[in-house]
Formats: sequence, C-alpha cells, structure tokens
Amino acid sequence: MADSIFRRTLTSASGRIVGVAAGLLASVLLAHGLAPAEFGLHAVLIGANAYALVFAEFGQFQIALTRASASVHERQPVSALQAIAAAYFRARMTAAVPMFLVSVAALSLFVPAEWDVALLVSFVVLVAPFQFDWLLVATGRDRHFAMAMALRPIINCVILVFATLFGVLSLEVAVTSFTISFLLTFGLVWAWTFLDGARVRFWSVGSLGAAQAELRDGAGLMLAALVQQAQLNMDLLWAGAAFGPVQAGYYAVASQAATASVIPAMALLWTVQSSIAGRKGPDLAIELGSSIRVAVFYAVPTMLALALAGPMLTVVVFGASYAPAAAVVEAFAPYVGVRYVGIVLLAVIVVGGGRLRVFALSLVSLAGTTSGLAVFHSIDSLPYARAIGEAAGLVGSFCLLPKQMRWLVLGNAGLVPPALAMVATGSFIVLCL
Repeated sequence: MADSIFRRTLTSASGRIVGVAAGLLASVLLAHGLAPAEFGLHAVLIGANAYALVFAEFGQFQIALTRASASVHERQPVSALQAIAAAYFRARMTAAVPMFLVSVAALSLFVPAEWDVALLVSFVVLVAPFQFDWLLVATGRDRHFAMAMALRPIINCVILVFATLFGVLSLEVAVTSFTISFLLTFGLVWAWTFLDGARVRFWSVGSLGAAQAELRDGAGLMLAALVQQAQLNMDLLWAGAAFGPVQAGYYAVASQAATASVIPAMALLWTVQSSIAGRKGPDLAIELGSSIRVAVFYAVPTMLALALAGPMLTVVVFGASYAPAAAVVEAFAPYVGVRYVGIVLLAVIVVGGGRLRVFALSLVSLAGTTSGLAVFHSIDSLPYARAIGEAAGLVGSFCLLPKQMRWLVLGNAGLVPPALAMVATGSFIVLCL
C-alpha cells in the first residue's frame, strides 16, 4: 500500500514539476518579448485572476474528488460518477457566471485602457467549470492527471515560442495564449473522461437550489484555498499596487527565480507525505528527522546559490532590462531556505492534522506575510515579508504537532544542527545584502 501511494505521489508530482518548468520558460519568453511594464501588468492580471478562479471553484474540486473516489472504491455503477460530475458542473457554473462578471468589472477598473485584455483573462473563469481532471485522479489514472497538470503550461509555452519566432508577441497575445491553453487542456481532459463513461449530461444538471446546497458544502474549502492563494502572491499584487507595473515586472522576475529554486521542495512535499503515512511515535520522529536533514541538504546550498549567483543568472536568463531585479532575487534567499524546512512539517500536518489545522496554519502564514508587508516598504525588501510568513508557518506547524511529538522531533530528528545551519546561512546572506 505504501509503495503504491509513493508511486502515485511521484507520478502526480512529476506533472506538477514539468508544468512549473514550462511556466518558467514561458516567463523567460515573456520577459524578453515584453517591456518590464507590460510583463509586470501581465503578472498582476494573472495573479488577480487566480483569486477569481478560487471563488469560481468554491471548493468543488475536493468535494467531487472525494465523492468520486468513494464511488470507485465501492464499485458503484458509472451512473454514480455521472451524477457526481453533473453536481460538480452545476455548482461550478452557478459560481462562475457571477464571478466572471465581477472579474471583468474589477480588472477593467484596474486597467481601463486594457479592457479587452481584462475580458480575455476573465474568460478563463467562465470555462473553468469544464475542468474534470479530478475524474482522472478518482479513477486511478495518475499518468493522465500528471499529463493534464503539465499540458496547460506546455501549450502556453509552445504558443509563446511561435509568437516569438514570428515577432508578434505582445500583451494581448500573451493573455490570449493563457486563455487558449486552458481551453485546449480542458477539452483534452474531457475527451479522456469519455473513456470512463463519466461524461456530464449538461442538459440535466439539476436545479439552482441544489447548486446552492453544494456551494454551502464547499464554502469552507474555498476560504482555505483563498487564504493559501493570498499567501502565494499577495506580495506581487502589493508590489503592483504600491510601485506600479514596471517595479511589479522586476518583482515578478525575481519571484520566478525563487520559484525555480523551490521546485525540488514540491517533490519533497509529496515524497514526505508518502513516507510518513501510517507512521506514529518514534518511527514518525525518525522518518521526520531524515526528511528534515534532506530538506536542509537542499536548502542551505540553494540559499547560497540564489544569493550569490541568482542576481547574475537573472540578468543572463531574463535580459539586461531586468537588471534591477537582481537585488530582489537576493532578498528571496531566506524565504527559500525556510520553505524547504517548513514543507516537511507541513507534510506532517497535512497527513495527520486534518483540514482545520491546515487552514489554521495557512492563516498563521498569511498573518506573518501581512505583518511583513506592513514593515517593509521597498521593492527589494518585500521578499522578507514572504520569508516572515513562511517562518510563521514553520513555527505554527511545530506548535500544531502533538506535544509528545515535539520532543521526539527535537530529541531524535536532529533538528538543532540543521536549525543552526539555517540561521547561520540566513544571517550570512542578510549581512551580504
């Protein structure tokens, strides 16, 4: 069982990692093809649209995945999957239509001269109810799910490559590529679900009252996802609002460099979740200690590389016009280090803590980031706010562990030497800035 979970985890993680890599390549193409102001505006629009997608999703992905997985395990007929898919589509469409209108209005007010761009970005919200990749997970088709995770950024990247080759890359083309990549991915996943016979009968999706009941069930999950989304990109939106699109472009480039640095952490999260599943007491502490040592093994050299070589590589990869982003890249180093260690303790909470604890942890991290944004008032110090948020989450994760588990971690996991190494490395980086 554990080996099966481990293999499924790595398969799903591979799709996410490939998708992130393709997204980074797309960012490089956009950085070279757009002016910093356009690149910053593009990043802020996509980042703001992410909140609209969270509202439009309204927790229905997790609800549908849970119900469909139970249906498959209980060997219910295909009609049960059809009913679950219909309920999912009904709830998502009910939330998506008003959210699409809100998104168009809000983004048009933010960039009144680019209302057509706002319309294109918001259109993704309207087509999001056709996202049925949860069916692939529920039916055990993890390779197809990994492909779906990687497909959208790959399609986007391919379109941008051709736009660059033909010399037609612009803000409008970049946003159009973003939207088309969603449409094509949803269409392909929809075709894959036909193999399971679980396609939705759109002409019989049910009543509005039923949709409202399903949305009430997903309200808590939506709030948790909203908090997590805010923790991910609130600093970028703050940079755009406080310093303008040019500075936001520099910050977005630096953020992409930090994202590249933590790609191994994403695989580490799923790996640790698989390795600690079912473990308790001393066994869990020993496994946790090994995971922390692996995390520090990645974190310390990554922090140093990002601080020392990151500025030069940023200019080489993204171009000389983004040279001001070099100082911002250096400031992301402490965040990267804390992220690696925090991801290990987060895995423990995810596996054994339940949704409420994960939500509480997200609130703690968001509060830390918010307090950091209130303290740091320059573009090259904003990454410290994200580091504060991650550190708050790290402390919160440790406090959410059972009391006896904390002592096992401190006593058996070898936490003190890695922690000292992290503090020393972070202090060295801050002193060099």
